[in-house]
Amino acid sequence: MHDIEKVMARDEMTMSSIRAAEQEDLRQQVQKLKEEGNVAFRSGNLASARRHYTDAIELDFKCGNDEKLTAALYANRAAAALGASDHAQAEGDCRRSLQREDSSKVQVRCAEASVGLGKPAAALECLARALVIEPTNRKARDLIAALRRDHSADVLGEVSLETMTRLRKRAAAQAERGAQQQADAYVGVIELLGGDAKLVDPKHALST
Repeated sequence: MHDIEKVMARDEMTMSSIRAAEQEDLRQQVQKLKEEGNVAFRSGNLASARRHYTDAIELDFKCGNDEKLTAALYANRAAAALGASDHAQAEGDCRRSLQREDSSKVQVRCAEASVGLGKPAAALECLARALVIEPTNRKARDLIAALRRDHSADVLGEVSLETMTRLRKRAAAQAERGAQQQADAYVGVIELLGGDAKLVDPKHALST
């Protein structure tokens, strides 16, 4: 390697190190803003929490692609927005979070926002998806019962075929493993959603 090539290679390594250090500094700033948002949220200062989460999200886009962190930031800002009755912001942020990482807690939060927006059918779908992940989630079950009480079947519509299929597959998979309690929990969800639990067949259990 010629001297000029050595110099260029060394300079490139130096620049790479500088960029890596800058990225790490940005990530630390994002984490700091997130923690400050959490503190504000816990103290009930929702406006401050939302500002901190927004600043963290904007900075997060500059420091690479940490999907888990981005999902958490949107989920946290959604919680603050929901607390402030900004249901549109809350629903949008929940969906942005869920695009990056599925979560029963965020699905329930999205359902609450959808209820606030007068969208009970969308809320029901979110709650069903929450129960795919966590079939014993009490809050999701209670909210479904409330939706059934407050709205007609025509208004609520039906849970999507995709979500019902996932529930049946998980029930069948748990039954095939001998995890009867978990299988029963999924069967209970299917029945709660108005589905036919008789369609659950362990022979067709697939991972989902």
